[in-house]
Amino acid sequence: MTNKLEIEKKYYIKNSTIDDLTKIIEKSGAEYIGDSKQRDIYFNVPGRDSLTSKECLRIRESETKKEITYKPPTKESDMNNGFFAKKEINLLIQDVEVAKILLLDIGCTVLAEVKKERKRFRLDKFKIFIDNIQNVGLFIEIEIMDIFDNIQKGISEIDELMDGLNMNNYITENKPYRDLVIEKEKGEE
Repeated sequence: MTNKLEIEKKYYIKNSTIDDLTKIIEKSGAEYIGDSKQRDIYFNVPGRDSLTSKECLRIRESETKKEITYKPPTKESDMNNGFFAKKEINLLIQDVEVAKILLLDIGCTVLAEVKKERKRFRLDKFKIFIDNIQNVGLFIEIEIMDIFDNIQKGISEIDELMDGLNMNNYITENKPYRDLVIEKEKGEE
């Protein structure tokens, strides 16, 4: 999958419930895949400012797997346009605490911990998630895997899908959940 990348957009949802969003997404023809609880521990890469670059180094733990994920820095123009298009590298691990010790021992520092409850759906080539981020709020995230030189087409398709859901009261969110959690902890908004 080295010639493809993940393109995603997320939307902050105001004044709605998980049940309401589920009905809207299922009405579109999306197939419900399941629920999960995830705990992500985000790290700063030594010698760089991962917050500024939107670089992602994290340990993710869910009911079904544990992994370390790395995503390279995000282009400023992509963030300002409300989407992320990145190569993603995932490495399965057996023990979250051992992986955390390893990353800390090589000079990484913990930036934030994000806890979320996620409902997963699939519609054609799209993955659709309803994410309830602890202490932050409710979001819809839409992902598509696409060819490296076809990012704009992927973004347009995500926008068309979101428009087709006919939702009200949403805002395109251009920050990673990690950053939103950090802002909330600092009292910013």
